[in-house]
Amino acid sequence: MRAVRRRRVMAGEEPSFKLEDETERVFRKNCAGESLPGSSSAEDALFYRPKERAGEVWAAYPERVNAWLKANMGEGFLEAG
Repeated sequence: MRAVRRRRVMAGEEPSFKLEDETERVFRKNCAGESLPGSSSAEDALFYRPKERAGEVWAAYPERVNAWLKANMGEGFLEAG
């Protein structure tokens, strides 16, 4: 979230608490090991919490994220990004 806030500030925008809440919700819903109703299974999760890192550090499974982006945003999204 620090990186998200920093990007917003650098762009001259106010960090949005609504954006932060929504980001946290999406992460938890798609995170391996989260025991929340509606959470992803370990095989389908896009994110995980690295065991070697303390605090609120998130990591992504790049191949799963790329497949999700391709399926939900289209081929051109990955090429343009």
